[in-house]
Amino acid sequence: MPETKVNPVFDRAGLAQRLGQAVDAAGGPARILRDAGVTSSTYSRYLNGETEASAEKLGRIAEVTGVSLDWLVLDRGAPIFEAGAPPAIPLGPDMAQIPPLRIGEAAEREIAGERIAFPRALLRRLGTEIDALEFLRARGDSMRPTIEDGAIVLIDRSQRDIIGDAVYLVSLDDGPLIRRVRRNVDGAITLISDNRACYEPERLERADAERLCVHGRIRWTESLL
Repeated sequence: MPETKVNPVFDRAGLAQRLGQAVDAAGGPARILRDAGVTSSTYSRYLNGETEASAEKLGRIAEVTGVSLDWLVLDRGAPIFEAGAPPAIPLGPDMAQIPPLRIGEAAEREIAGERIAFPRALLRRLGTEIDALEFLRARGDSMRPTIEDGAIVLIDRSQRDIIGDAVYLVSLDDGPLIRRVRRNVDGAITLISDNRACYEPERLERADAERLCVHGRIRWTESLL
């Protein structure tokens, strides 16, 4: 018997909502639609679900507003307003803007001007205070499959106490690292990479453990699948 394939239901209403949020946050329809080559009447039909926007138009709107096309079309990841995008106006009450992490000049150069808008409902489910959150793009494969190379992570700067073996942003002598951190009974600390096939756990004896700086706990990571 042949396998029955079920096509996922496309969330057209969700797309319309995200489309409106992106346009409003980037300066409003008057300027954004002109730059994207979309008339106001066509835009209204997009929002009302009367007309389905073409891939070309959605791509152009994403480019002009500075949002991630994956987020706009598929609600995947966070709506990233890239560097150089039109200046944002205050978002609606259901969205919060998360600033970039500020640790060292290299990190600041890498994410200069970038910011993300994030659903407040998800932040409430995470149990985090918005004012304590910053974001960073992960680099490398040491935390795969938990955190992929290039994925956005949210760091709660208010949570710096090592509890269990949660994932934290830490630094010792070099730049910041994302690691699973475990405090041992003898006062030592173990830094664990989830990609254990390639990276061995690193044990810090008491003297080094006391110098370890915990910048915050990782509370969310973007899926790149």
